[in-house]
Formats: sequence, C-alpha cells, structure tokens
Amino acid sequence: MCVIGWIDNISFPGVTLLFEAQDIGLATGVLGSIRAIGGAIAQTVYVSIFTNKVATYLPEKVIPAATAAGLPASSLTALFAGITAGDFSAVPGITPEIIAAVSAAVKEAYIASFKIVFYVTIPFGVILIIFCALSPNFEKYLSMNVAKRLQKLDAKMQGEGHEREGDAV
Repeated sequence: MCVIGWIDNISFPGVTLLFEAQDIGLATGVLGSIRAIGGAIAQTVYVSIFTNKVATYLPEKVIPAATAAGLPASSLTALFAGITAGDFSAVPGITPEIIAAVSAAVKEAYIASFKIVFYVTIPFGVILIIFCALSPNFEKYLSMNVAKRLQKLDAKMQGEGHEREGDAV
C-alpha cells in the first residue's frame, strides 16, 4: 500500500522540522511507536479476516471439486488433512486428476480470501490519505541552518570564506 510510504515520507522528516533538536529523538520514537501499533492492529485484522475466510471458502470450493473429480465423501477428512500437510498419500481413493482439481479449488479459495483482505485495506488507505492531506506545510520550516555538525572542518577549511553550504555564519 503506497499510502504508508506517503505518510512515512511526510511524517518522519516532518518531525525533524517541527521539534527542537533535543526533542527529535523522543518525537521520532513516539511516532515510530504509533506507526508500529497501527501496523500491529492492521496485521491482526488482516490475518484474522484471512484465516476466517480461508476456513469458509476452502470447504465451499474444495468439497465440490473433489467429489466431482471422483473422490469418495468418506475421504474428505483425510483430504483436508492432506491439504494442511501438503501430502495426499494418506488420502484413500486419491488420483492425480483429483489432486489437480483440489489444487485448483484451493487456489481459488485463497484468491477469494485475499480479495476480502484487499477490500479491508481500503479504509486504512483512506485514513492515511486524510492524514496526509491534514499534514502541515513544512516549507516555512526549511532553512539551511544545521543544529550541529557531525564532522570537523579540515584545517584548510577553517578560514574566512570557506563556509560550506548550510553552515550558520
């Protein structure tokens, strides 16, 4: 979701502009924590919905495909155990044609589940777009002043007229 990149590219550099130099670490840490909490909530929602939808769609799609391909109904429990394990050797009456039909049905069930998860991401994106639109204009905070240089000037560069761009004179 590219909106997460937008909000990151606005908020994290913006923190360095809006807060005093001594508070940047704290502000960035709080912002990172808020972002992590939001991500954890979103991940929990996505995984929960995906798990529930797979549990719904898998039987809906696999049972008709397997029985239509010739699998006896008594083998369905073993079939689902085989799907989970990734090994169909313990399924009574399984054939390569049934495996192909079941594989296609499992794929359809997962695609349908991921579609629902995608639809759930839309509200998160809308919320992030609203926050991007509400973010302040940072242009008034931009300057060439640097709170503290991290490297020392060479002996040659310390004289008058040798200031680097961004050095406060």
